[in-house]
Amino acid sequence: PLFRQRLPPHPTMAPAEGARGLFEKLAEGLERDGEEGEKLVKRFGGVALFVIDGVEFTVDLKSGKGRAKEGTFDDAEADITVTCTDETFLKLAGGQLNPQAAFLTGKIKIKGSMSLAMKLQPVLGALAPKTKL
Repeated sequence: PLFRQRLPPHPTMAPAEGARGLFEKLAEGLERDGEEGEKLVKRFGGVALFVIDGVEFTVDLKSGKGRAKEGTFDDAEADITVTCTDETFLKLAGGQLNPQAAFLTGKIKIKGSMSLAMKLQPVLGALAPKTKL
């Protein structure tokens, strides 16, 4: 009988690996360019928790010049929680997927302030690789 040889599993990226790089760049950018951070704070005005492939990232755009990191801040409670896969998140950040369309099709789950959900685009835009931040 013919046997099919099983190939070893294809190596995959670590959970949220693509998103991790974008959040690190955003954190560095907010640290470096306070003026851009202040603009984002004025436009968003809240704390967003992103749960990507089970990994948490927080963007605090409630006051000051903003801040971002993997994990959560002890002194900032999330106003909105966005849950999705790394692949979906990268499409959102890259502008290939509209947040509202992603929500309506179930690609992202949103818990918390729906008014902040409507303001996610500038935050996602700041995470895009082409950003100045």
